[in-house]
Amino acid sequence: VDFDFSHIKIQKIKINKSKNDCIDFSYGNYFIKEIQTSSCGDKSVSIGEKSNVKIENFKDFNSITSIAVKDSAKAHVDFMKSEKTKNCALAYRKKQEFAGGQLTIKNINCENKVTADTGSMINLL
Repeated sequence: VDFDFSHIKIQKIKINKSKNDCIDFSYGNYFIKEIQTSSCGDKSVSIGEKSNVKIENFKDFNSITSIAVKDSAKAHVDFMKSEKTKNCALAYRKKQEFAGGQLTIKNINCENKVTADTGSMINLL
């Protein structure tokens, strides 16, 4: 599912077995109460290009990367659970015309990597 250039509030998103990114946010402001994803072929949630995203409850199972924030995007997650993933959370700069990504997670239950490149930030509270 691709969300671009929007200002949207969503109650619940549930996606299973996508061959690429399950959810992609770009250039907008998004509020999501609940996300449940599993078996995403790449990223469960991809946030980029100056987006601002707030997620209250996020659960991912068996994806490559649970959440990636990049290219001047900012994300705040209240609760996140990530199981059987290669990367729990990534923040980075992909495109030269942008800065890095910023991710804040208040409560995280994760068994693998949380990584930010130079110029990006992941804040675990």
